[in-house]
Amino acid sequence: MSSTKVAKVTAAPKSMAPKAVAPKAVAANTGTGKALTIKSGDTLSQLAVTYRVNGGWPALFAANRGTIANPDLIFVGQVVHLP
Repeated sequence: MSSTKVAKVTAAPKSMAPKAVAPKAVAANTGTGKALTIKSGDTLSQLAVTYRVNGGWPALFAANRGTIANPDLIFVGQVVHLP
Protein backbone atom coordinates (compact mmCIF):
# COMPACT_ATOMS: atom_id res chain seq x y z
CA MET A 1 0.00 0.00 0.00
CA SER A 2 1.22 3.51 -0.79
CA SER A 3 0.65 6.47 1.45
CA THR A 4 -0.72 9.70 0.03
CA LYS A 5 0.25 13.04 1.48
CA VAL A 6 -2.28 15.83 1.44
CA ALA A 7 -1.06 19.41 1.34
CA LYS A 8 -2.67 21.76 3.82
CA VAL A 9 -4.17 24.83 2.16
CA THR A 10 -4.44 28.02 4.17
CA ALA A 11 -6.10 31.31 3.32
CA ALA A 12 -4.04 34.43 2.70
CA PRO A 13 -3.79 36.80 5.67
CA LYS A 14 -6.45 39.50 5.74
CA SER A 15 -3.79 42.15 5.14
CA MET A 16 -3.10 40.57 1.73
CA ALA A 17 -6.75 40.29 0.72
CA PRO A 18 -7.72 42.54 -2.22
CA LYS A 19 -9.77 45.59 -1.32
CA ALA A 20 -12.81 46.77 -3.27
CA VAL A 21 -12.03 49.94 -5.17
CA ALA A 22 -14.55 52.00 -7.07
CA PRO A 23 -13.74 51.89 -10.78
CA LYS A 24 -12.74 55.11 -12.48
CA ALA A 25 -14.98 56.48 -15.19
CA VAL A 26 -13.89 55.42 -18.65
CA ALA A 27 -16.44 57.41 -20.62
CA ALA A 28 -18.82 60.28 -20.02
CA ASN A 29 -22.24 59.49 -18.57
CA THR A 30 -25.03 59.46 -21.09
CA GLY A 31 -27.55 60.31 -18.37
CA THR A 32 -28.91 63.82 -18.78
CA GLY A 33 -30.98 64.05 -15.62
CA LYS A 34 -30.33 64.74 -11.99
CA ALA A 35 -27.02 63.61 -10.47
CA LEU A 36 -27.34 61.22 -7.53
CA THR A 37 -24.64 60.34 -5.01
CA ILE A 38 -24.80 56.69 -3.92
CA LYS A 39 -25.41 56.18 -0.20
CA SER A 40 -24.99 53.06 1.91
CA GLY A 41 -27.77 50.58 1.11
CA ASP A 42 -28.64 52.05 -2.30
CA THR A 43 -29.22 49.72 -5.24
CA LEU A 44 -29.93 50.52 -8.87
CA SER A 45 -33.31 48.80 -8.51
CA GLN A 46 -34.27 50.90 -5.51
CA LEU A 47 -33.10 54.13 -7.16
CA ALA A 48 -35.04 53.30 -10.35
CA VAL A 49 -38.24 52.84 -8.34
CA THR A 50 -37.68 55.91 -6.14
CA TYR A 51 -37.00 58.21 -9.11
CA ARG A 52 -39.50 56.48 -11.44
CA VAL A 53 -36.95 55.67 -14.12
CA ASN A 54 -38.64 54.45 -17.31
CA GLY A 55 -37.04 51.09 -18.11
CA GLY A 56 -36.05 50.44 -14.47
CA TRP A 57 -32.56 49.61 -13.32
CA PRO A 58 -31.37 48.50 -16.81
CA ALA A 59 -32.06 52.02 -18.13
CA LEU A 60 -30.25 53.56 -15.15
CA PHE A 61 -27.30 51.22 -15.73
CA ALA A 62 -27.23 51.99 -19.47
CA ALA A 63 -27.20 55.74 -18.78
CA ASN A 64 -24.15 55.29 -16.54
CA ARG A 65 -22.07 52.72 -18.46
CA GLY A 66 -18.98 54.90 -18.14
CA THR A 67 -19.30 55.06 -14.37
CA ILE A 68 -20.76 51.65 -13.51
CA ALA A 69 -18.93 48.59 -14.81
CA ASN A 70 -21.15 46.05 -13.02
CA PRO A 71 -24.74 46.86 -11.99
CA ASP A 72 -24.32 44.70 -8.88
CA LEU A 73 -21.35 46.78 -7.70
CA ILE A 74 -22.06 50.39 -6.93
CA PHE A 75 -20.07 52.24 -4.31
CA VAL A 76 -20.85 54.78 -1.61
CA GLY A 77 -19.94 58.24 -2.90
CA GLN A 78 -20.20 57.24 -6.57
CA VAL A 79 -22.18 59.72 -8.66
CA VAL A 80 -24.75 58.46 -11.17
CA HIS A 81 -27.12 60.40 -13.42
CA LEU A 82 -30.76 59.70 -14.12
CA PRO A 83 -31.52 59.00 -17.79
